Amino acid sequence: MGNYIDLYDGLESEGIHMSNAMTSVIISVLVLAGSRLAVTERQKELIVWLAYQDQSIRGIGTVGFSFNEIPWSKESFPAEKQFLASVIREAVSEAGWLTLDYQPNKARVATLLEKLDDMLKRFEITYVDEQNYAEWKEIFQESFPEGFQLCPRHDALMSEWGCVV
Repeated sequence: MGNYIDLYDGLESEGIHMSNAMTSVIISVLVLAGSRLAVTERQKELIVWLAYQDQSIRGIGTVGFSFNEIPWSKESFPAEKQFLASVIREAVSEAGWLTLDYQPNKARVATLLEKLDDMLKRFEITYVDEQNYAEWKEIFQESFPEGFQLCPRHDALMSEWGCVV
């Protein structure tokens, strides 16, 4: 089956199609990198949103998304976009990969991350639907009523299911 990541709904032809296994790897390396880089509450929210795209939570073949589904805010869009670009670069540099219990195919992962970076560069504020952020904020507040906590073992973000990394 597999999953798509594209710029906005209905533009799959310009997106990335990945197997379920590769989707898991891509989400994992992005979350590993992002959980180490996230400093502000907003950055942490974005990484938690990415972590929610984990197939073990949502189901195999159901975690594809469009960039316009990410809970962007127009007010801080440039900073959010810059942060996600940093997350992608950090993932390409294999940050946190040693915590995985497998060795990703470096060449394949780097190629897909570079495609994601290219897509991110093409994603514009005009594609942002702030309703996605409002909906995510409600889900986030239900899931994290106490705010973010760090896992004492991994020094990374935690969710109700445990450490995000």
